[in-house]
Amino acid sequence: MISGFIGSKNYPTSETISVAGGATNGTDYLMDGGFYNDVFSTVNLPLPFPDLLQEFSVQTNSIPASYGERAGGVVNVVTKSGTNVYHGDLFEFIRNGAVNAVNYFATKVDEQKRNQFGGTFGGPIKHDKLFFFGGWQETILRTAPPTTISFTPTAAELTGDFSAVTTPIIDPTTGQQFPGNQIPTARFSAATLNLLKYIPVGAPVTGEVEYSIPSPSNENQYLGRIDWNQSNRDSIFGRYYYTKNSNPAAFNGDLLLTTEPGVIDTVQALTAGDTFTLSPTALNTLHFTWTYERINRGPAAGVPSAAFLGLNVAPSPGKTHRRSRLLTTSPQCAEHAPSRRSTRELSRLQMISPS
Repeated sequence: MISGFIGSKNYPTSETISVAGGATNGTDYLMDGGFYNDVFSTVNLPLPFPDLLQEFSVQTNSIPASYGERAGGVVNVVTKSGTNVYHGDLFEFIRNGAVNAVNYFATKVDEQKRNQFGGTFGGPIKHDKLFFFGGWQETILRTAPPTTISFTPTAAELTGDFSAVTTPIIDPTTGQQFPGNQIPTARFSAATLNLLKYIPVGAPVTGEVEYSIPSPSNENQYLGRIDWNQSNRDSIFGRYYYTKNSNPAAFNGDLLLTTEPGVIDTVQALTAGDTFTLSPTALNTLHFTWTYERINRGPAAGVPSAAFLGLNVAPSPGKTHRRSRLLTTSPQCAEHAPSRRSTRELSRLQMISPS
C-alpha cells in the first residue's frame, strides 16, 4: 500500500494499492457486479464486514478487456444470500484495559478501547424461490490520545504582572521597559481577552498546560439482500448497503481541545442484477448500481467565531460538504469462452463550502 489520493475527503477505510506497477488509485472495485469506486479519487468505497461476504477475488494480471476502466488490478466482492435454511450469527470483539495483556516492554496496559459487535441472519421467504439475508455491525473506538504540552498565560500575567519574565518587556509606544514588567490591562487587546476566556490558565511561572485531544469514532454498517429464482433460467437479486462513520468535533469551552475538524462520512450503495440463461452455452447478465457518498467536515457547535471575538477578518468557510453520486448499468453476454461486457456510468461530484 502506498499513501496518496486519500485523506479526510475519503471514507476512513479507503486504501491506495498499487497493482503491477499501476497507479495507487488504479484498482477497480466491484461489489455484486456493480462499480464500487469513490468518484472523487477513484479509490475503494467502504467494504462490508467479513460476515456479510460470500467470496472475493483479486485479479492482478491478464485481466480481460471487459475490465478496461483501470490500469491496475480488479477486486471483485460478492455478498451472501439467503438459502432454504435459516442461519445467522452473533459476534463481539472487545479490547480494553480490563482484558488486554500488558506489553512486555510497557509499564502499563494500553488505554485503547475497541468494541465491535453485530450479527447476520438469512433464510427462505418461499422455498426454492425467494430468499433474504441481512446484517449489521457497529464499531466503537476510543483511543488514548498522546499528552500535549502547551504554554498559556498564567493567572498573574492575565492581570498584567509579567514580573516572572526575566527579559525586559518593551513598551512599543515609548521604546522603554514597562516598569517591573507590569503591563496595564487597559493596553490589552479586547479580542485577545475574549479569546483567552476559552483557553485554560497556565501553571504559575511556567504557564505550562497538559491536555489530550479526544478523537472518538463510531461506525455502523447495514446490509439487506433479496434473491429471487424466477425460473430455472432466470434469477434476480437486489442489495442495499449503508455505512456511516462519525468522528465528530468536540468543544466543551476549551479551544485547546478543538484543533481537529469533525468528519461524518455516509455511503449508500444499491445494486440490482438479473442473470438469464439464453442457451446451454450463452448467458446474459445485467447489473444496475447506484452509489451515494456524503462527507461533512466542520467544527463543533458553539466554537466562537472571529466576529464573536471582535476580530474584523474575512469569514472562514467553516464547513465543507462533499457529495458524489454514481449510476452505472453493466450488461454482459457470455457465449462459449469469450464474453462481451459494456458499462455506462453517470457520475456527479458536488463540493459545498458555505461561509
